[in-house]
Amino acid sequence: MSKNIKITRFYGDKDAMKGEPKQAELNAKKDYMTSLSDLTSNSKPLINTLSIVAGENRKYGKSITETIESHLMKASSAHKLPCLYLVDSIIKNVGAPYIEHISKCVVRMFSNTFNEGDEAVRKSLFKLRLTWKDIFTVEKLRDLDSCIRDIDPNWPKITEADSASSTVHINPNFLRNHTTTTSTAATAEPQDVEIQRLREEKAALERAQRKFEEERKQFERLQLQLQLQQQKERMLS
Repeated sequence: MSKNIKITRFYGDKDAMKGEPKQAELNAKKDYMTSLSDLTSNSKPLINTLSIVAGENRKYGKSITETIESHLMKASSAHKLPCLYLVDSIIKNVGAPYIEHISKCVVRMFSNTFNEGDEAVRKSLFKLRLTWKDIFTVEKLRDLDSCIRDIDPNWPKITEADSASSTVHINPNFLRNHTTTTSTAATAEPQDVEIQRLREEKAALERAQRKFEEERKQFERLQLQLQLQQQKERMLS
């Protein structure tokens, strides 16, 4: 895991105030990419933190979305699903403008994760897909289903009427394959692995909290400097 999670906030960034918004956007993109390197498991605290950061930098939503897609495409097969869970958290908890931006690349991200995932991952993706009926357009979800069906013909057929009623025509082959694999995986996970995962989540959250405190103090210093500068200018005028 990386040494720290950098949380970028632009309360009074000097560069941005000097007319350098492009540099500020590049900094936000770079910092978010650094933070994504810690997302190696389905860590709810870390996903929540990254979702909050995305919300605070929504004016750079397009760049943040591009960063997430780039990270997911390059990530190992084991790390793709957590990244897609982050996407899910952002579209549900932050919303605009991310829904529009993510809609343009969600099929690529979803299909890439599905194609490289094992049976347990594919079942998790199916459950995730069912929660998006009120977020993405019917056309977009139809494109997604069609793309996945090209990879796995057993992918269930979900019609527009099914989405409205939450009724799905499940292909028995799809359900049978995924249920068997998931049950085996669930009983095979040792307790010490779970403990280690929780420790990593706790450490990541603590780093995020420390970084937030550092950013808050920096913001207060900038505010003080700005106030002093304004007082100086009033005295000279």
